[in-house]
Amino acid sequence: MPWKPTVEGEIPTLGYGVIDWMSEELNSPDDPACGPMVLTREQEDFVLRWYALDPLTGRFVYRRGLIGRPRGWGKSPFLGAIALAEGMAEVLFDGWDADGQPVGKPWSTVRTPLVHITAVSEQQTKYTWDAILG
Repeated sequence: MPWKPTVEGEIPTLGYGVIDWMSEELNSPDDPACGPMVLTREQEDFVLRWYALDPLTGRFVYRRGLIGRPRGWGKSPFLGAIALAEGMAEVLFDGWDADGQPVGKPWSTVRTPLVHITAVSEQQTKYTWDAILG
């Protein structure tokens, strides 16, 4: 079944499922005792765009991305959450549901997930890994 937009100008994305997965499976990076991870509107917009799909082919619109924000914005925990989602959430396109909306599946159903984290220095990657390994 082909994709069916629900509103004019909508682009298909697996991002809504990723956002839901993050809030259900990940704790707040500030204080795990405070409850689930809650993304800011800007972070949600990034996730929605990052997991955007071509409506005809189902392929990802973007293959590379960069997030550059000032110190203290929360880049490391946010990118750590994306890395975890890539490893465990339904982030791989698997077709359209009965309503014409995209459906995802985990990478583990196809192959072992491969998640790259790069930075200017090894110390910078440590910030992201520390957020993941907590």
